[in-house]
Amino acid sequence: MKALRSGLDSALAVAAHPEGVLDRAAVVLDGAGMLVGELLKKPDPRSPLKGEFGLRKRVAWSAPVALQDIRAIGARRRRRSTTCSWPG
Repeated sequence: MKALRSGLDSALAVAAHPEGVLDRAAVVLDGAGMLVGELLKKPDPRSPLKGEFGLRKRVAWSAPVALQDIRAIGARRRRRSTTCSWPG
C-alpha cells in the first residue's frame, strides 16, 4: 500500500510540474546524441605520435620551443604543400 501511495504521489507531482519531466528528457536526449556521435566517429588518422592502445604510457620532454619558431615551421609546411604535388 505504501508503494502505491508513493507512486501516486509521484504521478501527481509530475502532473503538477511537467516541466521537470521535459528537462530530464532533454538531458537524456542530449546524452544519447553525444553517445551516437562518439560511436559514429571515424578513427583518428595514423601518426608517429600514436601507438596501440595499452596500459603502458610513455612521456618525452624537451627544452622549451618558442611559439614563433613553431608558427614559422607550420607556415613553411603549408606553403610547400600548396606548391608541390606529393605522390600518393
